[in-house]
Amino acid sequence: MRAYRWVAAVAGASMMTGALAAGAGAGASTSNTGVLHGDTYVKVAKVTNASFEKSGPYGVGEYSLPLSVTDANGTTYATTMDVWYPAVKGAGAAVKYNVGQWLPAALQPLLNKNKTTKAEAAKATYVEAAQSGLKVASGTFPLAVFAHGYAGFRDQSTYLTTHLASWGFVVVATDGVQYDLTSVINQSFLSLKPVSSDPNADVADMRAEVAAMGSTGIGLVQGHVDANNVIAFGHSAGGSAVEKLASYETVNGGATPYLKGWIGLAGASISGIGGSLVAPYNVVPTIPGVIVGGGQDHVVPMTGLKTAYGQLTASRRIIELTNVGHQEFSDLCAINQGHGGLVTIADALGVTLNATLKTLATDGCFTKSGKVYNVATDWPIVNQIVTAAARADLGFDTSTAGLDNLQTAHKSEVNLDTTSSL
Repeated sequence: MRAYRWVAAVAGASMMTGALAAGAGAGASTSNTGVLHGDTYVKVAKVTNASFEKSGPYGVGEYSLPLSVTDANGTTYATTMDVWYPAVKGAGAAVKYNVGQWLPAALQPLLNKNKTTKAEAAKATYVEAAQSGLKVASGTFPLAVFAHGYAGFRDQSTYLTTHLASWGFVVVATDGVQYDLTSVINQSFLSLKPVSSDPNADVADMRAEVAAMGSTGIGLVQGHVDANNVIAFGHSAGGSAVEKLASYETVNGGATPYLKGWIGLAGASISGIGGSLVAPYNVVPTIPGVIVGGGQDHVVPMTGLKTAYGQLTASRRIIELTNVGHQEFSDLCAINQGHGGLVTIADALGVTLNATLKTLATDGCFTKSGKVYNVATDWPIVNQIVTAAARADLGFDTSTAGLDNLQTAHKSEVNLDTTSSL
């Protein structure tokens, strides 16, 4: 077993940091469902590498719950878990978030000191493709756990979490207390230590989410969740976290671990840097993994992701998206386009980010020539990759057709797509 790990933690440490699409992908509808190992899934007659680009047949509901986590050191702390779920389409209230809500409590008053500040802070709001108060769809659905990046937060990638829910997944995400936006500000500017000193608290967070869902779910989705069939996906430092979870389950999950696959978005592991990690987090995972990166990512370059990919020995795939930067995998570039969520909050507070920090916080938000880049144009291919990988790992699709020949089918978007040695 090789000691290895990392990419996104260093990359992330540099960072301070509409409505559902009409119609269902591939002609699917909620009446066209099947059941596999107790899970309800959307049947797709012929899976292609474009089947899952559009939203699935379900509406998407969302709610939040308190979550208690106990880390490897025995420290117990409280955080919040958001849940996105397949729902019966209806007229629920639109769900939205503002990046400013992750400022520490001591700084919150600064966002409301006058009309100008309030107006500027309001620009950091994102309206999700989800609604509150919707009825849970009929069926039992697999669980997907999302891990955010350094200086990120649980809602940072809702374009993707809502998309998975529309295809029949219950998706959960929590704020990682070691490196979420609140903790980074607390540590960097207020000299406050995080509530957990466990370097693998991000894994403890995800395991707590799975445990909270239990065998049937909790809250609105109670009776509709299968936590014995789980997919983990994460961005940046979260990409490293889901691989660490896969390492943990490789050692402790027995013959049939609940974790069926992991997907790292602009984040994975590199040998030689993570040697300080102890077992079981330093073990090469045998659970299937997919690594996705961006050709224009200056925070987590493809070179590191390729090295990480080369160390995997089980089912694996690596995909490079040609024009994509680091924040392609989050909502942030779409918030107040040209500024990004974090920069918008900095503007509202009258804080000037230095050039390096601003570049890192908005990596992928601009073209090489400096023009605002519409990241939403690449979201369909990201949706396709994550949804197809999750369905294939769970056995809903009997082939990997949803991931095959992406480079051929999307020549302008995909520069690399391989399951072989590099």
